[in-house]
Amino acid sequence: MNFRHLLHFGISLTAVVAHAERSPPNILLIVSEDHGPELGCYGEPHVRTPNLDTLARAGVRFEAAYVTQAGCSPSRASILTGLYPHQNGQIGLATWGFRMYADDLPTMPGILREAGYRTGIIGKLHINPASAFDFDLGEISSPNFRRRNLADYARNADRFFGAGDEPFFLMVTGG
Repeated sequence: MNFRHLLHFGISLTAVVAHAERSPPNILLIVSEDHGPELGCYGEPHVRTPNLDTLARAGVRFEAAYVTQAGCSPSRASILTGLYPHQNGQIGLATWGFRMYADDLPTMPGILREAGYRTGIIGKLHINPASAFDFDLGEISSPNFRRRNLADYARNADRFFGAGDEPFFLMVTGG
């Protein structure tokens, strides 16, 4: 498997790429809403996040990650297309009708699927058009600002993790 084309997405995968020559890694991408480095794994002494800290120790933790625009939809579109908002067209919130210029831009889920991955999203995508992101699994697509029924996220993720032997890409979003 060749992960070089993933660098198009601006994701630093140096450690993952070295490992990928032996076996493709599973990828769990957690995208939270209105969040900074207020986690234990980033040195915040007053916030207790033991489960996320464990994931951070076992995986890849971004030390210098920045959003391309201070808005949910443009940032998510940039993460999944590797393009700045002015390049992909998602220059504003999907809620307000903003959308990408084209439905057929290469996306991370599509490229990973072509590389043999199962792909899924749990939580809102919040990019227009949603049809441009052909995930194998999509669950809980509505906003959840009140953080209700959080156990449903875990149940859906657990079901997705166990659904096959091939490597997976799962994006879990908040908000």
